[in-house]
Amino acid sequence: MTDLDIYQPAAAAGYQPGIIMTPEAAKALDEQVRLCTAAVLREGVDYGHIPGTSGDEKSLWRPGAQKLLQWFGLSCSCERVEVERDGDGRKHGITYRATVARRLPDGSLDVKATCEGTADYDEKKFYKTAEQVQRDAEDRERANAEKYRRVARPTRWQGLPEYRADWNALMKRAQKRAIVGAVVDATAAGGIFTDREEDDHAPAPENDGPSWYEQAIETALASAETGPGGELQALFTGAAQAHKDGLINRRQQDHVQNTVRQRLALLKKATPVAAEDLARQAAELDEDASGPAPSGQPAGNEPATGPEDQPGSVSPAQLTKLHTVLTGLGFGDGDREQKLVIAEVITGRTPLTGPEEGRSSKNLSRSEARKLIDTLDGFDGRDALIAFMAEREDYVRQETGDE
Repeated sequence: MTDLDIYQPAAAAGYQPGIIMTPEAAKALDEQVRLCTAAVLREGVDYGHIPGTSGDEKSLWRPGAQKLLQWFGLSCSCERVEVERDGDGRKHGITYRATVARRLPDGSLDVKATCEGTADYDEKKFYKTAEQVQRDAEDRERANAEKYRRVARPTRWQGLPEYRADWNALMKRAQKRAIVGAVVDATAAGGIFTDREEDDHAPAPENDGPSWYEQAIETALASAETGPGGELQALFTGAAQAHKDGLINRRQQDHVQNTVRQRLALLKKATPVAAEDLARQAAELDEDASGPAPSGQPAGNEPATGPEDQPGSVSPAQLTKLHTVLTGLGFGDGDREQKLVIAEVITGRTPLTGPEEGRSSKNLSRSEARKLIDTLDGFDGRDALIAFMAEREDYVRQETGDE
């Protein structure tokens, strides 16, 4: 009988943790990403600092992620994973998955990283209830009323609807989160860019003084430096930088720059006047067409001595504001005669004639429009205004047809 050797399998090699990259290579890779950031990415366009955070935290933006992909020779695909709906069947949230990979010579893909990004209406930037919208608007209006020493106007917050962002805004935000997260992981850029978003984690602003936006508007309205390199020019370019830094939004940037343009135009065509008159004219260029009355006099009671008291000098912004206020009080297009009578009674000018043919709100003077808007803003609704007008004999005669 032949002796057989008993098979003895070789001992399985156990897992031995090891480093596949030398410290020098790892350091070189990190340095490569940092050099790319400095050489290719532009602050304010491809990445930015997070406002309100301590330290030097940077947030990578989508344009920067796309440049990193090109730099490293990677590609990225993004697919929709899920659409969440609320109890009423409305779209509530959406999730995208981004995959970053490198195509190998044989045509296959070497996946480097995947990341999912979600956006939904639970986020304050995308949804606010009507109560929240009205509360925020009331807080802003009361703060402005205190600042400009005027009565708060309830029409600025009453009846405002809920805020619900467009669905496309959620889609873009979810895609951005997925793509940026995958690129940061694939390029080992986590040590350079934080995973915090630039507009999600800034602390709530405290009441520690005027914001950059408020200071900019005040400066633009008061400045008289029109030359190159002057205060107004610096403010115009500074608004763009403030937007990049997250201090103001795009709408506020446009408002600051438009105010600077208007101020420059005013100064170029202005003749020497008293300082108080110049300040009054500048104040009229503010965003609120019915802005605060000139210092020392109640709105609408200015002596009829200036161009603003001429019939027909009402500004387009004031006409728009007047239409908005009357619409909010319940007066529509079919109430033209009633609205004209209201304007005539409150301004004390009957009939409301001027450069425009016939009776028209376009024949209001700038000061009359200011008085009219300020008065109408004090009413809570149509009934209150009708009760006020009913006390005027002219209005009762117009409504009843009595001679």
